[in-house]
Amino acid sequence: MLPVTASEYERLKRSIKEEGGLLFPVVLNQDNVVLDGHHKLQACAELDIPASCLKKDFMGRHDEMMYVVNVNICRKSQRFSACREVLG
Repeated sequence: MLPVTASEYERLKRSIKEEGGLLFPVVLNQDNVVLDGHHKLQACAELDIPASCLKKDFMGRHDEMMYVVNVNICRKSQRFSACREVLG
């Protein structure tokens, strides 16, 4: 799980509150373990807003781990892209 700053977390909570829920669901594996969306789930709980969840079935632990890695690589590259745009 990538760490988020306090301001990023507050932005996430504000967005969830303004939208009345999540724009993208929390992703669970077939055993209901959170694979993506830990912070969204926590924010929804704090706001007393139900979190939408998507359950995904994986062929094995390796496929599950590759999903988590790919989601986090994508998220990290988006953050760096945003930083490059702001910083020039």
